[in-house]
Amino acid sequence: RPEISSLPGLTGGEQEPIEVLRRQVDVVRAWGTENYYITGTSRDPKSARDIANAVAESYFELLSSYQAGRTKRLIELLEQERLASERDVERLRDNVRQMTLEQTGRDPYAANPDRKEDERPNYQLAAIQSQLTAAQVEQTMLRSQVSAAEEYSANHPVEVTDSMADRALEKNERLQ
Repeated sequence: RPEISSLPGLTGGEQEPIEVLRRQVDVVRAWGTENYYITGTSRDPKSARDIANAVAESYFELLSSYQAGRTKRLIELLEQERLASERDVERLRDNVRQMTLEQTGRDPYAANPDRKEDERPNYQLAAIQSQLTAAQVEQTMLRSQVSAAEEYSANHPVEVTDSMADRALEKNERLQ
């Protein structure tokens, strides 16, 4: 960010601004939470604050972009599954219709208000079938979520430098 790279202490030196920032910014995850502590160090307190705030803003922008991409991919996968399920249901419905027509000569999906009480459908079976369908939809959604996460992690590997690992080890009292 231009407003950060132009801060005193980051420009005009022998080192690249990004190298200076790596030494001046520390990001540590709060143990057992999704929160992070971001600290910036500088001779100028305002610069330290601006650096820490810029890192936090950049993180949230990156996180938002990541989540939007993941959500978009999940929606695409679910749409593909929905279309495939629609085709399967239509194929199965046609099979039931054909077999029922062959056996009874009646279309099982045609409306028939004159049907006798003992010929009416079993609603308990329909409730169980509804629960099965809901479970299958949930399973499909979970598979799609796993697939999207695997696809994203394959295309966006996490890079941890030695200096990042060293700093994390130094800060974690349990590992010392």
